[in-house]
Amino acid sequence: MARSNADIIAQWNNKKEKGSRRQVALEDILEVFGCIPTLKVSGIKLKEIDSDSFTIQYRYNDDLEHPMDVLIPIDNEKYGDGSDPEEMDEILTNIGTDATKSRGLSSFQINEVKCPSSLVDWLIILGVTLPTLCYLYRPVLYYLFECIPSFGYSNIKETLVTILDDDFVIIMIIISEFVIHFVETWFLLRPKLLYYRVPTDFILEWYFFGILEGYGPVKRLEQLAQKYKISKDKKE
Repeated sequence: MARSNADIIAQWNNKKEKGSRRQVALEDILEVFGCIPTLKVSGIKLKEIDSDSFTIQYRYNDDLEHPMDVLIPIDNEKYGDGSDPEEMDEILTNIGTDATKSRGLSSFQINEVKCPSSLVDWLIILGVTLPTLCYLYRPVLYYLFECIPSFGYSNIKETLVTILDDDFVIIMIIISEFVIHFVETWFLLRPKLLYYRVPTDFILEWYFFGILEGYGPVKRLEQLAQKYKISKDKKE
């Protein structure tokens, strides 16, 4: 059965899948072609469609009671004739794709946090927390070196214990860990969080794991992105 304009509008306004391709596309169209900064608005939805234009409705965050409309003209020479609803769906998709590329963002949104789960993740967390444990309870340091075989180099073990058995040295190690992790979080994790449009609430959790682990959350975010991409491709 052929779809009507109302069917197309309902499909584009489907809120069941938060961060879906169509919702993201409407946001990008509003930003790029409607010249409306989307950080200041919410409730973005497709209101009307015509063969040569369509209307997007939105609300400013500080005035949610009064919806605003913006009319977006369609470049029919570039995107085609929108007189057929099926063609209009494709036209909106193509316009959204161009808007997304213009913003340099992902065509989908990641709305979750992937916590540490693998053995490697937990070993890294254990390694990061060891200096703090040694600082708070020094016998942990001695026990660790007792568990490490000397392989005939006991003098080296004794030298290391002597060096590390110092509050200042351990504090410097702790500070160095978190400085390195902060750099990794800011320059490696943060750009990906912005690219995948991760909401603020989830961003804070990603930052926490970034400061704690370093590069681990970057890999987990990319794994999530691959899962989202596969799911998106199947739906399309």
